[in-house]
Amino acid sequence: MRQAVTLLFIAGITAGCAGQGVHPESVKEYTYDPSASLAKNVVDAAGIEGLEDLPREDYEALVEENPELRGIDPRGSVGGSDAANTLGATAAGIAGAMDPIAGLGDLATGALGALSWLAEDNRTAAQKNWMIVWLPEGMTLVEFEREITYAYAQAFGFNPDNMKEAYFDSFAGKDNLTIAPIDCPAAGERFDRSCSFTRDSTRYQLSSKEDGLEKDDFNLPVINQAPSFLSGDSRTRGPILVKDYLSYRGASEEDYDMGLMMRYSKNLPDYVYYYLSSIRTERVAPRVLHMGESHFFIEP
Repeated sequence: MRQAVTLLFIAGITAGCAGQGVHPESVKEYTYDPSASLAKNVVDAAGIEGLEDLPREDYEALVEENPELRGIDPRGSVGGSDAANTLGATAAGIAGAMDPIAGLGDLATGALGALSWLAEDNRTAAQKNWMIVWLPEGMTLVEFEREITYAYAQAFGFNPDNMKEAYFDSFAGKDNLTIAPIDCPAAGERFDRSCSFTRDSTRYQLSSKEDGLEKDDFNLPVINQAPSFLSGDSRTRGPILVKDYLSYRGASEEDYDMGLMMRYSKNLPDYVYYYLSSIRTERVAPRVLHMGESHFFIEP
């Protein structure tokens, strides 16, 4: 039986009072640390606490016992001289089931446990999934939501050139986007849910300690200099932490796996980083996804 596959960046949307918060001092004072992994630099720049790099000597000891972990060496997939390439732990060739540390059950020997050094308090930001965004100067949140919705559809193999779109209002706010293949029938102001990608809610915040706001209530941060690891525009509004809720009923539960996340990341714009610590209810080794590559918390 086919069921909805829902992309929920944060497990649960909290009801009640919410606010976007303010950037913590650590974000305001952030500078790139060349001794840390790209993943660690990204979460530090975003103010997400509770994560540390695995020391290089500990990682090398793990590789001796588990050679498959060499594929995530930050020294292994280096191209160019920019910080993102030179210092990023990139899992070359990893996609879906090929990921040697995709889930907690994959390495019962304990190697995966060493790579899952999350804070013990499961209320911490490090226990959640986060989309981390440095919005280019001049881009609106409506345009941003359109880009990531199409990226999600592309992760399922759809061609954006063969899709149609519509906007609708709901309890979550105005201008919520739904997209569908050209042959998907309409159902009122939306398309048939069985063949469309529907954005039900998106929340934005500046601090991981807040619940977030819909775009109509969110005030974009001031334009500032982007961190050095970010390619593209140097002047951005960010970091912005995003909780996103997308649904597609044309897929099954089994479709929502690491392969889908990798394809989704590959199609996201380059100003978006995705901190991943779980897929549905299953823990995975914490990582930052960017442009279809996995960046792990390992000392370079």
